Amino acid sequence: MEKQYQLSPEEFLRVWRKGEPLKGFSQQQVQDAEKRLGIQIPSVYREYLLRCGKDPLNQEMHSLNAPRDIHFSYKIIEEFLEEWTPEELEAMKPEDPLRRISQLPKEQWGQVTGNYLVIWAENQGVWNAGFRVEDLGMDNPPVYMTTDDSWFEWKLVSNTAESFLLSMFWECLVYDADKTLEDPKQIQEFFSSHQVDTKALLPEKAPFQSNWIRTFWDEDEGILGIYLLNEKTLSIFSV
Repeated sequence: MEKQYQLSPEEFLRVWRKGEPLKGFSQQQVQDAEKRLGIQIPSVYREYLLRCGKDPLNQEMHSLNAPRDIHFSYKIIEEFLEEWTPEELEAMKPEDPLRRISQLPKEQWGQVTGNYLVIWAENQGVWNAGFRVEDLGMDNPPVYMTTDDSWFEWKLVSNTAESFLLSMFWECLVYDADKTLEDPKQIQEFFSSHQVDTKALLPEKAPFQSNWIRTFWDEDEGILGIYLLNEKTLSIFSV
């Protein structure tokens, strides 16, 4: 059987679960979240929640927010503001983002920080990840992550929801890899000895518009591979 390249998150999970049925949230749960938030969840991520959202891999390290727990970052900031008295806020440094926001109407908070639909959290709460509100009309939007344990600073971490999900799989599974190769020569030797088509693995047009993660599946050998371009690291799993 021919090798499969550039697996989607759902295809990856189907391989990882060896064909066992995947579990997702119900339409009602997702619709209730959308109604509560007053938005439509981007279609690619919405389908992932419906088809794969309850897979244990989503909770083994960093955690997917269940539909009932998806929220806006502005909601968290509002809760922060409620914890401080006006006098305490006034005593903060003028450049403190919480003080600056406290002096603005909510519709002007964008002068200080963006609003994000928060979909994922680091296992100790160090970072949260989400979509910019401005990108919610996209099917497969970029994902941003908080920095310095702050709800005010965000950085782009994945060009699409799909590439973000694959990166979460790698973060969770890398410690259980059969081998992780970092030496370029060893990686090329592995590709050659296992007849990995590097043109298919590293196409000119990035799959999922992903800048740095590539995958392949060799059913004949039972080998699942994740290749990180930014770190030149290849992790191999026996499935």
